[in-house]
Amino acid sequence: MNILAELEYIGHNTAAVADLLSNIDDDTLTAVFNALDPAKDTFYRNVAGVEMMKRNLPIDGQGDIVVEKSWPGDLQ
Repeated sequence: MNILAELEYIGHNTAAVADLLSNIDDDTLTAVFNALDPAKDTFYRNVAGVEMMKRNLPIDGQGDIVVEKSWPGDLQ
């Protein structure tokens, strides 16, 4: 299965893209993410990046991803 061709066929249907990417193995997901053009394929890279974060996979060679929430009154 050519994942990139499938993504092009699906288009910008977020649920369908997320479903496709959630059903491939980690190595394939990483390969797809790296094959996508950061400037042209931002939608697909964003969805793939979320799936990679769910699986605790490194994104763009970065090991750990830290997500911090800040609330309006928290600015110092």
